[in-house]
Amino acid sequence: MLRRVLNAVQVRREDLIVSIQYLRVVAASMILFFHAMSTAGAHATMPNMLSASAAGVDIFFVISGFIMWQSTARSDPSPVEFLRRRLARIAPFYWFMTLLMCATPLISGTLSRGLVPNVEHTFASLAFIPWHSQRDDAGIFFPAYTPGWTLNFEMSFYLMFAACLWIADRRRRFLASIAALGAIVLIGLAAPEKSAAAWAMSPILLEFAGGICIGVWAGTQGKLSAPLAAIMMIAALVAMASTPEAGFVGADRLIHWGIPACFIVLGAVELERHQLVPRWPALLLAGDASYALYLTHLFVIGACAIAWHALHLWTTTVGVLAFFVVTFAAGQFIAILAHRHIELPLNESARRLLTPGNAATVAPVQP
Repeated sequence: MLRRVLNAVQVRREDLIVSIQYLRVVAASMILFFHAMSTAGAHATMPNMLSASAAGVDIFFVISGFIMWQSTARSDPSPVEFLRRRLARIAPFYWFMTLLMCATPLISGTLSRGLVPNVEHTFASLAFIPWHSQRDDAGIFFPAYTPGWTLNFEMSFYLMFAACLWIADRRRRFLASIAALGAIVLIGLAAPEKSAAAWAMSPILLEFAGGICIGVWAGTQGKLSAPLAAIMMIAALVAMASTPEAGFVGADRLIHWGIPACFIVLGAVELERHQLVPRWPALLLAGDASYALYLTHLFVIGACAIAWHALHLWTTTVGVLAFFVVTFAAGQFIAILAHRHIELPLNESARRLLTPGNAATVAPVQP
């Protein structure tokens, strides 16, 4: 079995993108729901199991490993070219949102919740460097704009993966990628507890390895049956929901959310390989805008929360339920607008600046 998988690393990847686009929508919506629930939880009792919606991040990480393997197997970019493309794809809109967040206290103290980042923290955030802020507990290294904590891990993974692109043989590249992620995590486990090294090299990085393995498996001739793939996805969702709190980056999160996330992505890919995933333009568009949804949803939730306070809508169950409906609809709408009119123009400008004359792009991936 291992030999067959390794031999398949040399095979051109299939274009398995529809299921991944749908999973991006699901993952980003889960994160939106989690933060909306955190806000609404101050006014109503929320079922504890719903906190597992934070596992949308883990689905994103597995997707990232999968897409990075698939895209580089098709195009074989150089390490420098790969990093240029990743930086052009991820950084511009994140930098825009980070600077917008830094300006928010000047606009609305309520919307910013009084969080005013200092200069050092802001620059570390823009450079994707984990940085401890006085607002966070010991051992937590959130950037100035909190959703960016996942992007710090994304960038670390990209650096590691880019180094492995020097290896031309794909079988050796695959083994080197998995071994490198494993070695990084082992170093992190040996680092002082609650240190920046322990955070940056934590077990959650192995979720990228899971995505790489799925990308390799997708190139083999073997397939899981469609019913098995569907059952696997349902069981994985149940497993996620059974652990509402799994921590931020440790082994518990990898076990309780990361492994189920791998099965969810694998199941979706297998269903698409059986041609059981229809193409719905609206969901594909939402998938394109999922990165924008991830980076804008806190502003949408904050604005809706201010409106709910002003209109005294927190006092009834209907009002609380309406908060979820409105934040979800507004979040998707704002994300599509931001994707089209801010994210894409910024990305195109960055591509021209970083890779002049090169129109090829790596398939986008969300945090």
